[in-house]
Amino acid sequence: MSLIDERSVRVGLDMLRPLYQIDDGDLSLSSIDQENGIVYISLTGACDGCVAANAHIAISVADTLQRDIPEIKEVKIA
Repeated sequence: MSLIDERSVRVGLDMLRPLYQIDDGDLSLSSIDQENGIVYISLTGACDGCVAANAHIAISVADTLQRDIPEIKEVKIA
């Protein structure tokens, strides 16, 4: 089993953060479930509680991270 590199996840999130910060929101790495390949993301500011958050995570964050880090099986909101 290959482990998910935390630094790579943080770099990927840093590339995406400006897209969320434009709307007074933000995202950060909450935790990594290495055993199941799940990355948990925390949303803050305007993104916290946003009804579209799951769609945004699935489209932008998950696609980008999974493309760059194949060990990631799923991205979820913490």
